[in-house]
Amino acid sequence: MPRGEISTKANLINPNKPSQRRGAETDAKTRST
Repeated sequence: MPRGEISTKANLINPNKPSQRRGAETDAKTRST
């Protein structure tokens, strides 16, 4: 699952919270590893 895709999903959920988007990216990294 590409990180960009997850960022977009998080962005759709709450575009006003960049910290949440970062958290989603970190989560994706953790799951990928």
